[in-house]
Amino acid sequence: MKVHDSILKELFSSSEMVSYLASQSLEQWQVEYAIMRAPVSLERKRDLFLSLGKEEDTPFFVPKAQNIQRLLYETQLKQGEFLYLKCYEDNGEHFVLDENKLKPFLTWDRLFGCIREYLEDEKGEEISPYLFHAERWSPDGKGELKNDYDFHILGTEICYADYYGSSRHLEKYYCSMNPDLNLPVPFHAGDIVTIDCRPAAPVSHVVILEVGDNRDCCCLQALGRGEDGRWTIGAVKHADFPPRRWPIFSPLYRITTFCGQLPEEERLLETVSRYIEGNEKKGAALWEAIYRFTVQRGCYRWHNKGLSNRQLRKMLK
Repeated sequence: MKVHDSILKELFSSSEMVSYLASQSLEQWQVEYAIMRAPVSLERKRDLFLSLGKEEDTPFFVPKAQNIQRLLYETQLKQGEFLYLKCYEDNGEHFVLDENKLKPFLTWDRLFGCIREYLEDEKGEEISPYLFHAERWSPDGKGELKNDYDFHILGTEICYADYYGSSRHLEKYYCSMNPDLNLPVPFHAGDIVTIDCRPAAPVSHVVILEVGDNRDCCCLQALGRGEDGRWTIGAVKHADFPPRRWPIFSPLYRITTFCGQLPEEERLLETVSRYIEGNEKKGAALWEAIYRFTVQRGCYRWHNKGLSNRQLRKMLK
């Protein structure tokens, strides 16, 4: 199916992704996931599904809108229910729970008023360094309280929800935070791109090594600098970049071709880009060499030990 760029602009701040995806024929499930996992409000997701549903013969998107409407209904507090706000702040290394900002609320208006006060302190920031989670607590009928919903807030909008109950009318993880997104991209081997998943992690850059068939979820492979300063490979569509502090949404929503001067610590990416010269075979060979050198298999999981600057330069000779 073709998706109009007016809808894509609601989801993607990357103009490159908007233009490219508007020219592609996408599967319905790809459009569904692109909307569900986007960093936009639940209300906007519902409205986008309803808009797409007007043009379909067999219902597919309208039931998705109904699922989100059920979630929105659950944001309406009933007798005995309350919200418990949690604020997580980026300390430069990872997100930590700010215990001074733990507060219960009886209304969403008061909760959002509190969030606005926190955000006032960060007016100079383009994107807030805070992550807000609102837990919904309700009586369980046995004299105790149960936490059956977590609502995840970006800025002052509820964008995601996790459901812990047993209602057959709701899917447990519909519209939960999920950074995996499998869509085709307009980039090529050797391109340096900007990865922007704020507030989950600072802006960073990677160089594309492979695009492959541009359809598989693991085909878009890149090289980037980890938090420990070592160079690692990973799948962009699986949000291996930026290094996972707290996966919220896919880097594909904001990914753009980088133009300008890289930070000093990332300038080796320019050398890698010149080495590949747009040749995917060279990028794939470099990926294979890095993989064999850095990825070790332990008893239970893979471990990517990364490359030092010196080791990477040696591979490029």
